[in-house]
Amino acid sequence: MPRRHKKIPKFLNDIELAKLLSAPDRVKNKRSKKFKLRDKLILNLLAFTGLRKSELLNLNWDDINLGSKYLIVRNGKNKTDRIIPLHENVYNLLEKYLSDRLPLNCKSLIIGERGKRLGISSLELIFKKYIMLSGLSGKGYSIHSLRHTFATRLLNKNVSLVKIKNLLGHKSIESTEIYLHTTGKELADSVDLL
Repeated sequence: MPRRHKKIPKFLNDIELAKLLSAPDRVKNKRSKKFKLRDKLILNLLAFTGLRKSELLNLNWDDINLGSKYLIVRNGKNKTDRIIPLHENVYNLLEKYLSDRLPLNCKSLIIGERGKRLGISSLELIFKKYIMLSGLSGKGYSIHSLRHTFATRLLNKNVSLVKIKNLLGHKSIESTEIYLHTTGKELADSVDLL
């Protein structure tokens, strides 16, 4: 088999991430304000859990354990379940979102305007809106960039590749090793030995 060229994943730096996560606070029209909390939750879930699009959209309320502060991804890409601890930002937004949603008429965590599970095209439109609002359009960021951002930030905090692999739901460590190239950390560590 010919060797495949591996591209370095695109990820947001801390300043760009902060701009994106605060973008829902800058919405002006009434319709967008109605979904501000949901949209903040979506962006924070993607940024602080490393979920894939489909995993986010398939989350149900019974996958969330607010008492123990974790969520369960059921039947991820590799047909396995995994547990992801909830970051404080996500936990706080989930609590507010739950109280806004009560009584729960739909088991889906993320719902659209009609009260049904949000679809992939709607999610992509929401993301695109906030990328534009945060001044990050034209940089080539996608929803998957937030997954890369999550992994890169963990690596920068010296979290082991094995833990990152488990959080991302990768089948093999080789899939996770791509993030070593995003930080240059392993190279810098090597040069520092001189």
